[in-house]
Amino acid sequence: MAEIWKQIKVLPASYAPGKLLGQFYMDIIYIFQLQHLIYHMFLAETAVQNYAKPCKTILQSSLYITFERMVSLHVRNMPNHTGYTSVIITVFIQNRSINRYIMKKHKRKFPARLFTAMKRELREHRSSFIAYNIFRALVIVIMIFTIFNRNFESSFLCLLTLILLTVPSLMQVALKIELPTVLEITLLAFIFAAEILGELCNFYTIFPYWDTVLHTLNGFLMAAIGLSLVQLLNSSDRILFQLSPIFTSIVSFCFSMTIGVLWEFFEFSMDRFFELDMQKDTVVHKISSVLLHPAGENVPIVIKNIRDVTVSGTDLGLGGYLDIGLIDTMADLFVNFIGAIVFAILGYFYVKNREQNSVVGKLIPRKKDTDKDYLAAQDR
Repeated sequence: MAEIWKQIKVLPASYAPGKLLGQFYMDIIYIFQLQHLIYHMFLAETAVQNYAKPCKTILQSSLYITFERMVSLHVRNMPNHTGYTSVIITVFIQNRSINRYIMKKHKRKFPARLFTAMKRELREHRSSFIAYNIFRALVIVIMIFTIFNRNFESSFLCLLTLILLTVPSLMQVALKIELPTVLEITLLAFIFAAEILGELCNFYTIFPYWDTVLHTLNGFLMAAIGLSLVQLLNSSDRILFQLSPIFTSIVSFCFSMTIGVLWEFFEFSMDRFFELDMQKDTVVHKISSVLLHPAGENVPIVIKNIRDVTVSGTDLGLGGYLDIGLIDTMADLFVNFIGAIVFAILGYFYVKNREQNSVVGKLIPRKKDTDKDYLAAQDR
């Protein structure tokens, strides 16, 4: 209302105060009738067209222009009309609080909108949608089997996998990015291979290099995501600088290595607090430690050709000394490094050649088009 009075104060002196106050009450009633009309127009627009623009942007649309002309026609036909009525109506309609109030009346709640947007996102690409349903069906079958066998720990892992399979679609909706089909299918396969094949089907033990392959692939994929983040920032109008191809590849590499280190932190935490042995042990035949020095000096003592280890009088039968995860951690970081450096090199030439490399382009997310922003479409 303060905005209305500011506009009234600048009116010519010909508008007498007494005349203004005399018609103010009836004009305010008329304004609220117009506001009610706006509300129903928005409801009609939403019902006719699913992708109608939201209330907060309707002022710039052709619908508002038509409505403004209609309002002006009604105002001119009002009895005892004064010029300030148009000022009041214009300010009232353009008030953001009124727009928020109207939008709140018919806007769907966020969880429902997010769920609908994710369903549309899953169905956008046929190949990734088929892959998603295949992986999901396999996980559900395995989960039912584990429930019948009362293996509830494995059932929980299956449930976690079902949630993780929706992460690519959730990323596209929440971050408003478009994942290439190749990248999306690769991420789905990676989740299935790590959680179901690796953990439940015991591929980590059956195939000694299964974990190595997954960590290498993780380094490669995370470098692709890191490069895409830089590309999105470079194309943003809010960023005042752009990185050169060499610095873009360096950031891509560092992002991948950071994710790899954070994952090792996670594995260590799981081993420390829940005794899951995610950082696999290795049997070694030589150790070197300063703790073995009889005088306590900072000089390592080396023991070679270790064949037996006895704990509390019991031979472990491993044929050597048990390393508790250090070698596994360093091996994982090293193969992550290889995957990251390979993609960083490919990404450098990709950016330098102005995105001409089609192979790398199939792995780099891009900013989502307006027509494919399904979360925003719920407001239109």
